[in-house]
Amino acid sequence: MAAHWLPGATGAVHLPWGFGAYRWRVSDGGTTLFVTLDRPGRRHTGDSLEAAYAGAADLAAAGVDAVCAPLPARSGRFTVHLGDAGAGEARRPRAAPGPGRSP
Repeated sequence: MAAHWLPGATGAVHLPWGFGAYRWRVSDGGTTLFVTLDRPGRRHTGDSLEAAYAGAADLAAAGVDAVCAPLPARSGRFTVHLGDAGAGEARRPRAAPGPGRSP
């Protein structure tokens, strides 16, 4: 997180939401990001994950309010390859998630 999106990241809280990926809330004391770790496999590759997140960013930039766009990493890409762990991405949550809701 610190190297790619949030230099002052001080902690991460696992969020047991969604299917097929791992999610955390990461904060630096002022900014909070929603972070996803996804492992490429049968459903997608690192390239297809990047394309999906880039497409979401394009939709948000075009004014589609329903999209919570990912943030580009310092590299300019939306995903970061994490070796055997998979690929990660980050975004600012639109609203605090409540019970039964994903951010």
